[in-house]
Amino acid sequence: MPCYTPNPSRHQKKLIKAQVEKPDLTLKDIVKPNQIRCKCSATQSKFHNFEISYEEIEKEVLKMFSTWTITDKEYQAYIGFIGNRLDDIRLEAMEKNNTIQFEINKIK
Repeated sequence: MPCYTPNPSRHQKKLIKAQVEKPDLTLKDIVKPNQIRCKCSATQSKFHNFEISYEEIEKEVLKMFSTWTITDKEYQAYIGFIGNRLDDIRLEAMEKNNTIQFEINKIK
């Protein structure tokens, strides 16, 4: 679903001024959510050429998340899972570093 602004040239001066401070800013970073439109480009979809603004998407997402409840038990299980995953990533990185260091020492 590609996103666009109806009149991007209207924001060019503001974008150029903002890029002086932060060069990696794009047009999506400086326009408001109600100015960004998303359009369904899948020709086989029944929603072909259907448009919706980012603001409407944000409202629906917030509405959906407001109905979720997370218990303390679920939260603690998530924290444990993330901790284990981070430990795995750290161990993988250490193994890669050790392998690289071994190869460097072997060459020396």
